[in-house]
Amino acid sequence: MAMKFYLCWIHLALREMALRMKVDEGFNQRVYQISRTVKQPLPHVVASVMYHDAEYSNHFGHAYVDQPSNLKANVYLQPYADIYYATILADASAKILLEQYHITQEEFTLCNQVVYQPSGREVIVE
Repeated sequence: MAMKFYLCWIHLALREMALRMKVDEGFNQRVYQISRTVKQPLPHVVASVMYHDAEYSNHFGHAYVDQPSNLKANVYLQPYADIYYATILADASAKILLEQYHITQEEFTLCNQVVYQPSGREVIVE
């Protein structure tokens, strides 16, 4: 379910980026520059922005990896999933969970960089 909602949101974000490309030449040049560096085939030049953006790939990664069936096979990621969803709430619960799970902010960031962002990039390419 999370993937479906996130994909809907991304679809709207892509449309907004595509519209921006029509009116902002500087943005347009940056998008095409990024696009040329991507080796994987992507459905639209704007997708290359999402592929290289850590936030987009991180959100895609969590939406995919944190599905119950995936977490069941990778139970060690459950604390990272809980902390991630707490960060989305933007309240004090993320800090509490970091302490509860004995995970530092650096460890959480590293897990996002090593596990979730690469998974998110795979989802973007698919």
